[in-house]
Amino acid sequence: GAGKYVLVMSNCNDLIGRNLTVSGEYFWKSSHGYLPGNLFGEMYFFSALTIFYAILLAWYGLKMSIHRDEIIPIQKWVLGTVGIGLLEVFFKGGDLWVWNIDGERFWFSLYTGVVVGVL
Repeated sequence: GAGKYVLVMSNCNDLIGRNLTVSGEYFWKSSHGYLPGNLFGEMYFFSALTIFYAILLAWYGLKMSIHRDEIIPIQKWVLGTVGIGLLEVFFKGGDLWVWNIDGERFWFSLYTGVVVGVL
């Protein structure tokens, strides 16, 4: 699993207590899913940011197409930068969403979000 969890077991009868052997795997899941509590708010943050970036990209692209005769070259770079930002938050939010549902991280979404974020 992933996350910062510790499993502690106690044997309170130290005089005649029994030896305890634990083997196998354990899974932690809250009522909201597998995502650790410190990352749960980030999933919703990235979802909201994805919607914001999509609206911004659509609005800016529409304005550029309406006023295509007045476009200066840097506006295309601004549109590309907003597009890259959209891809980054989409893949990071998708990674957290899949992790919350399945309990395991989806490697493609995780690494794609990191690589696109570095661009």
